[in-house]
Amino acid sequence: MSEVLSLHELLDNLREGKVADEDIPAVLRCFADGFLMEAGADIEELISHLSPEVRAAAVEVLAIRWRIADYRALCEYILRYDINAEVRAVAARGLGAILARTRDKDALRQLLETLRDPDEARVVRYAAYLAALDVVGAAPARGVRERFNLRRDVDWNLVEHLLRESGDVMRCSRCGAPLIRPGDGPAWCLDCTVEVMELSRVAVDPDAIHPVARD
Repeated sequence: MSEVLSLHELLDNLREGKVADEDIPAVLRCFADGFLMEAGADIEELISHLSPEVRAAAVEVLAIRWRIADYRALCEYILRYDINAEVRAVAARGLGAILARTRDKDALRQLLETLRDPDEARVVRYAAYLAALDVVGAAPARGVRERFNLRRDVDWNLVEHLLRESGDVMRCSRCGAPLIRPGDGPAWCLDCTVEVMELSRVAVDPDAIHPVARD
């Protein structure tokens, strides 16, 4: 894209298939910067594009940059099912942007489930954590980190508070991170699970835990 084109010319080129795949993300961000809302339907079509960079840019514009509420369900779906971690991470942040400061329980449940999933990519887990903070209107205690560490960068007190409605929360005597026990099932350490066995959940011996002090 050596020549300077207007937004509408760029949109026409996109519709006519004249934009190379590697240039599409930059074009979409131009639309976002220029608030070219009429491009919304065209951008939505790109969510199923073969290129993960294009899919991520499409979700970024619609959900994060423009915060269009109609794309909430799409972000939830992409967070669960897209095969690319970066795209899932953008979908998580999109969900947080759309539902910022709403304290939406369903969104929090999905985001915190993603944060706790030891099989999920770290970039997605961090994005889910930041999105959960957006939903409750909180800021990261240590700022946004390029390299995410579960023990250092997660505000476990806040996570603990958000999870109390759905299960008993206790602390692991080994690392101090919250333990989750949904219903009558076994307790899971949110931190040791990742540090010790990245690919599987680790049941914690009930004798090694103690209840969190209740307010």
